[in-house]
Amino acid sequence: MSSISKVTAPDIGAVLREAAALAREFEDSPLWKIANVREGAITIQQQAERFAAATDDATRKDAAEWAREGYIILSSALPDTHAGAVPDERRTGWVTAHEIGRLFGPEFVWLARVRLAFTPSEPDAALHDPSVEYLRGLIEITGLSQRAVAERIGIGHRLLKYYLTTPGQGKEHRIAPYPVQFALEALARAAR
Repeated sequence: MSSISKVTAPDIGAVLREAAALAREFEDSPLWKIANVREGAITIQQQAERFAAATDDATRKDAAEWAREGYIILSSALPDTHAGAVPDERRTGWVTAHEIGRLFGPEFVWLARVRLAFTPSEPDAALHDPSVEYLRGLIEITGLSQRAVAERIGIGHRLLKYYLTTPGQGKEHRIAPYPVQFALEALARAAR
């Protein structure tokens, strides 16, 4: 399991500033002519600015989530390179896109990091989100194995696996109750 540390709201701002700076590199590239490259790069830059100017957490959270969407748009438009080749950065943009992707990390982890940064640390069952992606993101943030996480929050490993099984995948799926989500959030916060 990789060790992805939890980021706080100021850290998210730093990630967005760096991603925006990298996205600006596409402006001087031949790839700027591709609509989705241009749209994705502009989205990252605009959302980084929106995050920095925001006066409330809801706007910051929304901007951080949309910035990652900009990366998805941008990277979807980049030309493929054949395996094993060293890409020509001016022609493909993959080096810069890879750096932006490294900053955000996997989508499910980024969304969990952003949500966690703007979620109160006090229990509130109205914030219950038993989605498999969110729970997996929280576990990834801890840097612990699923078995270690289950032990730390006081549930069986098999039960945790049921909570992490995507519905309809043939295995038994159970909806994680809010206390399990809250325990995972607390573990992820402690991983700073």
